[in-house]
Amino acid sequence: MGGVGRCTGDRPYVEIFMKRFVLALAAMVLPVVMLVGCDMMNPAKSEGDSPNLQPIRYTYNNISTGEYRDMVVDARGDAHIVITKGSGPGDVMRLVGQITPEERGELLMAFKGWKKLEKFYPTDVSPQFEITYGGHAVITSNLEKVPQNFLQAKGELDKIAATLLQLYQVKSDKEKAATTVRAMENAATQANELPSALPVAR
Repeated sequence: MGGVGRCTGDRPYVEIFMKRFVLALAAMVLPVVMLVGCDMMNPAKSEGDSPNLQPIRYTYNNISTGEYRDMVVDARGDAHIVITKGSGPGDVMRLVGQITPEERGELLMAFKGWKKLEKFYPTDVSPQFEITYGGHAVITSNLEKVPQNFLQAKGELDKIAATLLQLYQVKSDKEKAATTVRAMENAATQANELPSALPVAR
C-alpha cells in the first residue's frame, strides 16, 4: 500500500515532464512544418528557380564547318557573343548588346525548372550545344532528344543572337558606306588639286 501511495504522489511530476516534452517537440517540429508549407505555396522556390535572371552561357561547336559561337548574358542583361568561322584574324566576329525587358522575361520563363534537367543528353562528335544557366550546364548534340525546356531556352537565345547580329550588320554596312563616301571625297579633292591644263610643248 505504501508503494502505491508513492506512485500516486509522483504522478504530477510525470505529467509536468510529459507536458514539457510535448512542448519541446512542438517547438522543433513547427518551424519545419512552416518551411515545408511555404515551399509548397511557392513552386518556383521548391524547384530551385530564382526570380532574378541568372548568368547564362550558350556555346555551339561545329567541328565539320569550323564554326564556334560563344554567347554570354550576365545577370544585368549585358550580352556578349563571339562567332568564329575559321582560323584567320578576320574570321572572328564580336557582338555586344543589352537584352530588353521583354527578352529578360522570356528568358526567365524559358529557364523555369532548368536545374531539373539532366546534364547530358544524346551527344555525338559534332555539332554540340551547351547551355549553362545559374551554374547548371546541359549538353547535347541531338536536338530531337532533349526536353522542351532546352529547346525553349535555345530558341530565346538564338533570337537574341539574331537581333544582335542584325544590328552589327547594319552598323557594319553604315561604316562601309561612310568609308566609300570618304574615299570618293578624297579622290575628288585630289582631282581638283591637279593642274587644269598641261603646258604646250614648243
